[in-house]
Amino acid sequence: MRDHPRLVFRPDRTVIHVVGEFMHKFYPGALVPILILFSLPALAQPPVDVTANSRYTYAQAAYVPQQHFDTDLGNGISSHDEADGFAASLSYHFVNQAYVFARGDFTDLDSPRGVDSDGDYNAFSAGLGLRGPLADTRPDRDDYGKVDIYTEFSYEDLEVDGRLGFQNDTVKSNLDGSGYGVAVGLRWLAAKSVELNPYVGYLNYGEPNVTLRTDNDSLRLSADEDLDGVRYGLRAVVDVTAQLSAIVSYERSDLEVGGADYESDTVRMGVRWYFPSRGLVAR
Repeated sequence: MRDHPRLVFRPDRTVIHVVGEFMHKFYPGALVPILILFSLPALAQPPVDVTANSRYTYAQAAYVPQQHFDTDLGNGISSHDEADGFAASLSYHFVNQAYVFARGDFTDLDSPRGVDSDGDYNAFSAGLGLRGPLADTRPDRDDYGKVDIYTEFSYEDLEVDGRLGFQNDTVKSNLDGSGYGVAVGLRWLAAKSVELNPYVGYLNYGEPNVTLRTDNDSLRLSADEDLDGVRYGLRAVVDVTAQLSAIVSYERSDLEVGGADYESDTVRMGVRWYFPSRGLVAR
């Protein structure tokens, strides 16, 4: 009989936390097929009318006031780090139910008090999205109630640089990995000017490479297992004008490789500017 890893339920975790952790720990191989299955409603939709207004064509810039990292290497070895920085994204709805996108997070790791250290965290995603309506606006109103489902297939790249200073030397580290991601989400026009966007996805950065360097030496290591896990979150979009919106989001990533766990919590606050598309798109 196969032994399952232990799943810990904590009172501070929401339902989406528990579901994401459950799928990742107990059925990691089934997560990608399930996400693709959820994308079928988007694939089955007929072409939409031509219009200049699309909620999927925009440029977005955000400040990252808080990014928290928890690293557990096992045997009682762990670390807790904080970071802040900025994030940017572009999306273009170019034909029928399809759009392309690119997103990036660029943050600086804070140095603990009394420690000569710093670092950079850079994560990049780019790929293709498919969307389709699950529910239209309410019959008695034309300004809210619409629900879209979308699925995204992406190229993922991660790079983390660090520096730790000692009295006579400095150690620099670099972790980099690249792979793919699959995600499914909802875009719900909950009120006239408020959109809610919950999402969940699977990430795989492949076998990451780790490089350690000093002034006189260097060491390069490669993991024998993939760095993978789940990413999920909730985004709120509040329309200020027809073209400008304010956004705030929370996102969590739970990754693991070789028995080591890497968790991150990210908060973003920014603005989104919608601009005209030049294809078969719909708002």
